[in-house]
Order: sequence, then structure tokens, then C-alpha cells
Amino acid sequence: MKSAKKLMEEIAEEERLAGKPSQTTAAVEEPPAPVVVQPPPPPPALFDAKMFADAVGMAVAGSIPSIVKAIQESAKDPEKEKIKAMRREDMRRQQRENRQSEVDKWLACDHMRTHPYSGTARIGWAQQSDGHWRGTCMGCGCPFTPIESELPDPVRMRHLYARYRAVPTTIARNDFLNGMVVAGNPA
Repeated sequence: MKSAKKLMEEIAEEERLAGKPSQTTAAVEEPPAPVVVQPPPPPPALFDAKMFADAVGMAVAGSIPSIVKAIQESAKDPEKEKIKAMRREDMRRQQRENRQSEVDKWLACDHMRTHPYSGTARIGWAQQSDGHWRGTCMGCGCPFTPIESELPDPVRMRHLYARYRAVPTTIARNDFLNGMVVAGNPA
């Protein structure tokens, strides 16, 4: 087997005899290609698409609340809004009246048991986690609390807590020691 160098020499010899320029010598004999000086790259563009997209996105996101508000305002009908306000006021007035009638009912109740447990209150007392004793009448549902802001009508109900807190709730704490149950449920 011939080496690659010897084969190349034989090919070059045959081409020389045939009158063709050899590829190996042609590549060597050609002058080097002139060096083309590349112009410097252009400066970066002043327009940056990513920055533009971010800026537009932020502008749109910033205007969304005002767009939503404008849509909501355009959807409001002044006549319907007036009707809603009147209904709201009627509902609040009705709730005040209901609460007033409830307080009237509580003030009419004596919160006391009848015979045979005369002299005892129908109020269920419990000490709450804040340390205050609060109670509820088992007959009418009236709340008793020492904190006036918790009362439905502080002006009319402020005297009830001190008055009924001192009243015993069981016969064992009452001066009426000879009480007896005649028939049925004493409450």
C-alpha cells in the first residue's frame, strides 16, 4: 500500500505531464486573498423592544384601576342608586325599630322566677374569659353586662346590671329557705 504522500506526488506528476496545473501547487501558488477590513459594528439601537414592552405593560397595569372605576361608573344608573340608598335607609330604620321594641320587651320583663322560687332571678350568669360576669334572662333573652358599650340601648339599660347582679339565682342563696315545688317545672 502506498502512502498518501506518494500518491499525491504521482498525481501531481501526471497532471504536470498532461499540462494541467496541479491542485496542490495551485493552492500554494495563488496569492493570499486580500484582507478585507470589516467596518466596526453599528452602535446599539436606541430603541429597545424589551424595555418598550415593559414600559407599556406598566402603563397599562397602572391604568387598570381607573379603567375599572370608569366602567363601574358608566354602568351605574342614578335612579337605581337612589332606590338602593332608600332601601338601605329603610332597612336601618326597621332594624332600629326592632331593637327598640326588643329593649321595651326586656324592660317590661321582671327577670324573676315565680312561686315557689320567689325572690330568685331567671338570669343565667357566667364569668367570661375577660373576667367580667355577663348574663342572659332565661325568660326574655335580655343581655346583662357591666360594659355599657355592649348594651343595645345603654341609656335605658345601664341600671339593670347592678340591680340584678345582686339578686340570687337559686333558692340556696335566697332568704326564702322554706320554698317548695308544688307541681311541674318551677321555671
